[in-house]
Amino acid sequence: MNELTSETQWFGCGLRAKMIVALTRWWPFRRGKSGVLRILTRWFYQGRLPLRHLQGARLRVDVTEYLGQMLAQTGAFEPKTLALACTLMKDGGWFVDAGCNFGIYTCVLGSIPGCRVLAIDPSPKALAQLELNLALNPAVDCTRMYAALTTTAQIVHLEVPSQNLGSTNTKTLTPGGDDQKVLCCGIPASQALEAAHCTPVQLLKIDIERGELSALRGWDWSEKGRPRNILCEHLNLEMEDVEAKMLFDFLISKNYQPFTVDGRPWNQSQPLPECNLWWRG
Repeated sequence: MNELTSETQWFGCGLRAKMIVALTRWWPFRRGKSGVLRILTRWFYQGRLPLRHLQGARLRVDVTEYLGQMLAQTGAFEPKTLALACTLMKDGGWFVDAGCNFGIYTCVLGSIPGCRVLAIDPSPKALAQLELNLALNPAVDCTRMYAALTTTAQIVHLEVPSQNLGSTNTKTLTPGGDDQKVLCCGIPASQALEAAHCTPVQLLKIDIERGELSALRGWDWSEKGRPRNILCEHLNLEMEDVEAKMLFDFLISKNYQPFTVDGRPWNQSQPLPECNLWWRG
């Protein structure tokens, strides 16, 4: 698609970070890679390793967390999907990052001239890291919404894991539930878009841990509000999961067509690169 399809997209930012990244990626032993990465990053950077993307975006990543480790150790996370997103946003416009986490897509796409970002996430841990990363990328025009996307306005239970912020998820409140210590506001996407004056949407990237169908049901599907392109996680390749099948059928009913992130029409029997589908409207 373009040079961004390279499997290595992230590099150390600064000489020491480059040396740490190089040592980590070329570590010759079966064990010890993650430990060395954590020790050196904690020693030199208080646990937040500075990285730079090919497009120029910068991040400080927590190397004790899954995505931070992946970027440091392999130099990529969803490289084909991110490359496609950059291509779709090359002329600017609104990008909605639903499940923005600490800002991989927000900071990279937001660095494209003319791109405006609406970043949405309910996790306080992820959003604290996002704010730090946005400070490293002052050119990014980003509106933040600290909420979960739901079909109707409601209060939901937020589960925030310790090792993988990307697996944060929300659940409907259960009366009297003892484990529901973190609550957050759930709002329909139509209200979020209206509040942010976010139209038209050139690209929606949505990865919210099986909450995609609920979020999309609350979207504004008028001609004004519908996204031109959607990048959506689809984990169940055989479509045996009822909810996954409902999500697939829902987007088909909205007159979108599914493609793989490397641009091939998808017929549900092919391998699905990076577990993401590109829906073209």
